[in-house]
Amino acid sequence: MLNERKKKILQLIIEDYISTAEPVGSRTIARKYDLGLSPATIRNEMSDLELLGYLEQPHTSAGRVPSAQAYRFYVDSLIEPGTLTDNDRALINGWYSERRRSIEEIFQSTAKILSRMTQNVSMVLANRDVSARFRYLKFLPLDEHKAILCIVTDDGNVDNCVVEIPLGMRFEELDYIAGRISRLLEGRELAGITEDLLSAIHTNVADDKLLFTSLVRSIRRMSRKNQEQSSFSWWYQAAFEPAGISRCRKKVKKSSGYSGRGAGCP
Repeated sequence: MLNERKKKILQLIIEDYISTAEPVGSRTIARKYDLGLSPATIRNEMSDLELLGYLEQPHTSAGRVPSAQAYRFYVDSLIEPGTLTDNDRALINGWYSERRRSIEEIFQSTAKILSRMTQNVSMVLANRDVSARFRYLKFLPLDEHKAILCIVTDDGNVDNCVVEIPLGMRFEELDYIAGRISRLLEGRELAGITEDLLSAIHTNVADDKLLFTSLVRSIRRMSRKNQEQSSFSWWYQAAFEPAGISRCRKKVKKSSGYSGRGAGCP
């Protein structure tokens, strides 16, 4: 457990580092903040905090920077809850009153709100429901030879691909096929679409191999994506947050395997 003096020094170090993005030394704390402590005393406390895992020394710098453990402690125990202004409440209510087409858009909006209100980098992570269920598929005509195949799941995700319309097949027939397959698969988990079901799809597309192949590939692609991408994230960079710029670049690069996208990072 940290005593009150260590907590205060740790809080000041974290907040100073967030503001300046520069390692923080004992002289900086003694000069900028009226703690009534000498630099030597603060330095001893910082040494203890480093031994306890709350501070780290970057390279050969004389200063220290907060560790991940320190940020966790800061969020859980040191930071004081604030009060939303009327403008903040109006912003939040306005954003969420708009109709959203998918869960990703809701999380994107959440990240935007957090970034705007905190003037900082924001990140939203959410576990993707690996049990997403098939809702329906639909063909949208491009021309007399091609159509867009859309597969929609119950969580609002959509997979699109362009398919060749079989020679001599009218678009009304494609609509009929889409309806039959939708009824066949509706409510089934993507991960639970078996080879027997795929064979049933084959029967419903009148043995047209090209169309069947496109359907199966799209269904399998969506099932694989749903299982592999267990989380997604949205990132925003406030330009005036110096400590976040380099970290943002690294984090977004690391998150490239996620299904979310980043915005605003230079």
